[in-house]
Amino acid sequence: QTQEYIKSTIENYTKYYTISFDNFTATTPIFGDLKMSNIIFDFTPSSDLESENRKRIVLACHYESKYFKGNTFVGATDSVVPLAMILNFMYYLEFWIYISIVVLFDGEEAFENWSNDDSLYGARHLANLWSSQNKLSSIKYLMLLDLIGTADVKFKNFYIHKSGGTSSLFSRMTTIEKTKYGSAKFFNDGISYSGIDDDHRPFMEKGVPIIHLISEPFPSVWHTLRDDFDHLDWKSNERIYDVIASFLKEQLI
Repeated sequence: QTQEYIKSTIENYTKYYTISFDNFTATTPIFGDLKMSNIIFDFTPSSDLESENRKRIVLACHYESKYFKGNTFVGATDSVVPLAMILNFMYYLEFWIYISIVVLFDGEEAFENWSNDDSLYGARHLANLWSSQNKLSSIKYLMLLDLIGTADVKFKNFYIHKSGGTSSLFSRMTTIEKTKYGSAKFFNDGISYSGIDDDHRPFMEKGVPIIHLISEPFPSVWHTLRDDFDHLDWKSNERIYDVIASFLKEQLI
């Protein structure tokens, strides 16, 4: 149902993307073999763009919610808001976003305990698939959105220490927020050398540059049933969205 909703939403308001499904079967600790599917939206470049050999920007988030036995977990920050932002980018930035790929990952969450085998099912599968197809070298960077929605979001610059990384790109978002709003409330240019395990890792391990927009520390509602729409802060979301959208316009023109 979620896949069909996303597909119909995109088909209703943009004509520039082709949609494909990366279907696979994952072995999980609770449900055994489970069918999963990454959703990929790709703009097919014109011959002029192809001749320029321009690298592509990948925008990504996960679209499934964590399994809670006996309860329904909404996951408003994890990852409904990131998904809503990306869908809106596809609509409102359609004239800028023509060199991008949008990936919605399935199976980000662990079913039992987070480990290399029980997490990031979709990201691991797609990274291996694109690697085998020699597609990773055409990616300029992957921007991953996660845990966004509450008023206490704090993004940090995770990859300032990596050669050829994306530290300057994160700093640009800090500058955009300061210029437009007078302060860097969310993109505060704080540095974290630890990183956070997420859907970007399988791509980063294969050499893809990463911008990881995830709150550190995690929102107080993280992995609780309080992660619902009542705990979202819309003014914060509008500001974060505006900064990312302004940044993407600069990147994609």
